[in-house]
Amino acid sequence: MNIGTLLLFWTICITVNCHAANEKSRSGEYNLKAVNIYGFGNYIRWPEYTKIRTDFVITVYGDSPILGALQIIASKKKIANKPIVVKSVTSISDIPQSEILFISESVPQGEISKILEHTALSRSKPLIVADTPRMFQTGIDIAFCVIEDRVRFVLDAENVNRNGLTIDAKLLRLGMAPDSPEFQQHLVAD
Repeated sequence: MNIGTLLLFWTICITVNCHAANEKSRSGEYNLKAVNIYGFGNYIRWPEYTKIRTDFVITVYGDSPILGALQIIASKKKIANKPIVVKSVTSISDIPQSEILFISESVPQGEISKILEHTALSRSKPLIVADTPRMFQTGIDIAFCVIEDRVRFVLDAENVNRNGLTIDAKLLRLGMAPDSPEFQQHLVAD
């Protein structure tokens, strides 16, 4: 084996290993996001009209690796003593009545305002969770961000309360406010 072939072999090995490590890291990130979404469901007091529904529906809008992690949680856990049903949609008109709507980072920025307009017309507005901080805008209740390799979230408590949902104090302590210096620094860094 000549030196050129050996270098090519090692370059390919390193590239494949780096890609695999990155995929594993992304998988872990989405597992943590899914666990957080499950936690959001348990630390929000839902309006009376949601109590008549038989299932707790979490909808994933757009293509996202979080779907599998949420389905695993749904197969083992409940929220508000109801089975969790996870749905996946890629069209605004297909968004079902949901308690939580997760918007994937695969969704174009321009489409987010249309999703928010659509959900605003719903009798029971879902808790809207965005995949990344760049998606955080008026109407988004919670947005995930990764700060120093930790999955964190920013929480617009006023917006959540305006939509008839009540946030437990524990959840408020865990989240960052939209005007917090930590979140603002993260936005500038991104």
